[in-house]
Amino acid sequence: MYKWLLRYIKQFDEDFPVSVVKGYSEYEICRMIQECCETGEKFEVPASGADPIVGTAVVGEAVVSA
Repeated sequence: MYKWLLRYIKQFDEDFPVSVVKGYSEYEICRMIQECCETGEKFEVPASGADPIVGTAVVGEAVVSA
């Protein structure tokens, strides 16, 4: 996780808002940070009451969030 946090800071020149995702596992937070770094998009703090989207995949199934 430390490696991804450092990369996020270097890439976006700001800290990742860890306090916003405090209910998620370390793995899920790492995936959020990794996705931000790979897509080049800063993490957007979700609207009040909304959960951040964490990618999950099951072969043969697709779920689309609105």
